[in-house]
Amino acid sequence: MSSRTRRRLLAKLPDVPRWCETRAALIEGDCELFGAGSDCVVRIDPHRLLSVIGKPLPAELGRARAGLEGAWTLICAAEEGERWAELLPGWTLELAVLHELGRMPTVAAPSIPARIERVTAPSPRLLDHLPQPLRREIGVVAGRYPLFVAWVEGRAVAFCYAGSTTESLWDISIETLADYQRAGLAAACAVRAVRYMKRLGRRPVWGAVESNVPSLRLAAKLGFYPVDRLAVLEWDG
Repeated sequence: MSSRTRRRLLAKLPDVPRWCETRAALIEGDCELFGAGSDCVVRIDPHRLLSVIGKPLPAELGRARAGLEGAWTLICAAEEGERWAELLPGWTLELAVLHELGRMPTVAAPSIPARIERVTAPSPRLLDHLPQPLRREIGVVAGRYPLFVAWVEGRAVAFCYAGSTTESLWDISIETLADYQRAGLAAACAVRAVRYMKRLGRRPVWGAVESNVPSLRLAAKLGFYPVDRLAVLEWDG
């Protein structure tokens, strides 16, 4: 995609939560465009994401999907979800709730001893014990986006990182290994990450599908409030 095309599309997409991931990819150039004008599909390979803008022709989605392997996600306007689901048999459809932060979060200390720190580069100590696809995701993020990690007895067990960043927003992502959940570790990482990104002039965006009740509850606990919805279609490959 030419820089001119990216600039033209960026001018059409406001810097709001709905377009956080798409706008970030257009800024960085880590994407391909299928279609023209305001009706297109943006394929973001590093995040295995297809973003539908406007109402592109089904053929454009077919071109964007060509050769895809493994798990992928498609996002589009909530009201367009059923339409694309009919064209994508085998993909599961859910609605995702997007949140912004209403107040700076304060949470209790984790219930188990942990050290929270910002990690700036991938390493075997950080990655080798993680399951796929978390290992791949953290490997992409480390050294590229701000990443905060909770260490317990020398193991990286919880993470909060900026999956995407725009001029004023960042997409907050959290993960915790199964044996360490419900200990407040991800929340502690999130508080550190939110404060760090605020100093950089960026506000967090929290997205979670409606079936992910724990994520929605944690968002509310940290002071986030709903601002928008998107349709999310998942394909397991």
